[in-house]
Amino acid sequence: MNDLIGKPYRLGANGPDAYDCWSLAAEVARRRGVNPPGFEVGGLNLDAIRAMIDGSRHNLGVEVDTPQDGDVLLSLRLGHIGTLLNGMVLHTHRKAGVVFERVESFRLKYKDAAAYRWSL
Repeated sequence: MNDLIGKPYRLGANGPDAYDCWSLAAEVARRRGVNPPGFEVGGLNLDAIRAMIDGSRHNLGVEVDTPQDGDVLLSLRLGHIGTLLNGMVLHTHRKAGVVFERVESFRLKYKDAAAYRWSL
């Protein structure tokens, strides 16, 4: 996933040259062998994302108490998502692009973030 570090953030971008947080999470999941539900190959299903942000039923799978590599941290309040990898969160930052950040730092910014495991 290191090849993603530093790629620019752009709202609505879908890779491979730039990403938003949702397309990055989907890209990481696909690279790990999961075809995320609600995300089309090569594109996002915006209705599914809006449903997640609105706090209505989403299709990320089950909420987990003890997240593992590949699980995502989702802030419904801010509509931001990151993926747990090697004890860090891979996500997008508006100015820095794709970054790794410590879980503790991520959770300080996104206090409502809950961990979910992709449903298969």
